[in-house]
Amino acid sequence: MSGYTYVLLSALGYSAMPILLKLVYAQGISPLLLLMANGLFGCVFALGGILFYKPELLRITWPQGRRLIIQGLFGNLFASACYFFALQHMTASLTTLILFTHPALVMLLAAVFYKERLSIYHYLSLVAILIGCFLAIDIFSFEAVHATVLGLILAVGASFGQAFVNFYGQKTLENIHPMTVLTYIVFIQTLGYVSLSPSLVLQIGMLGWNVLALIAVLAAFTWLIPNLFILKGLELIGASRASLLSTVELPLTIIWATIVLGERMNWVQAAGGLLILGGLILLREVDKSPVVVPER
Repeated sequence: MSGYTYVLLSALGYSAMPILLKLVYAQGISPLLLLMANGLFGCVFALGGILFYKPELLRITWPQGRRLIIQGLFGNLFASACYFFALQHMTASLTTLILFTHPALVMLLAAVFYKERLSIYHYLSLVAILIGCFLAIDIFSFEAVHATVLGLILAVGASFGQAFVNFYGQKTLENIHPMTVLTYIVFIQTLGYVSLSPSLVLQIGMLGWNVLALIAVLAAFTWLIPNLFILKGLELIGASRASLLSTVELPLTIIWATIVLGERMNWVQAAGGLLILGGLILLREVDKSPVVVPER
């Protein structure tokens, strides 16, 4: 397959995640139980994949392990938990729109802590993303767009968590193989969720086979495989092309949500979504930086 195909398939897989999450929630599963079950399946798939591909990639130093623990707990775990819980309180489309504002946060963090200089185009993209976010929330008809204050806070939390993942990992994990990072992060996340309520793990075995199959698909085809595909796409076509092409995930999610879940966006939200998408494209075109797909 070509690099473009890998990136598009990655975006297609990631765009289906909030849809599958909503379908699992419809079965009466709590977000924490789903996080644990999804993580356990992820551990099995990730460990099996790295052992099959190159077992020596599991060897890391203590400094590398310490950095992975920091990113896993304060970035990936926090972002995923906020995202999963937010989807209980808001539509898949709106939650994903807010999550995708994280590149603007990364830009601001890099300017403050890494002293990276911002151009007029950076500021324009930031303004477009912020205005788009306010329009997407549509504060004047908050209830009509099926949003809650708690859901909004959680979605913003997920965006901040993903911003930390990108910001921290950009400098500290660049010398670690992506499959190594993915495998250890999955295990760290899952241990974190289990530690919150160890007794809840027993309920996973009580879930029906249809629910377990849906969660297995969720872990494999909307999380791990898209992660590997985006990495392969980056390798084949470069960061800038892959970054721009990956933004197709945002409209794909809205299309999935409309077809499968019957969600509808009003014209104010649609305008906000277009502004966020335009701001993201401008920001990635200016930076020419590698894409890091939001953690879910």
